[in-house]
Amino acid sequence: MMRDGDVLVFVEVKTRVRGALVPGYHAVDQRKKRVLRRAIQSYLQRLAQRPVTHRLDVVEVEMPRPGDSGDAELRHFVNVSF
Repeated sequence: MMRDGDVLVFVEVKTRVRGALVPGYHAVDQRKKRVLRRAIQSYLQRLAQRPVTHRLDVVEVEMPRPGDSGDAELRHFVNVSF
């Protein structure tokens, strides 16, 4: 969880090896979004002061395969609908 100005940002991070069958972003499917929505609503209800707004971001970390050279690649998807 982070803040972006007045926006409370919930972040789902998915790490995959390069060339994975299902990329990290696509692993946040409708079922996972329902789980996140319930968790976020539960969290927000417990806050003494609710934020003006909130959003869900997905960060995809793509790691090189074992033995391959190169760095991890990061992709940040902002305000994913859920």
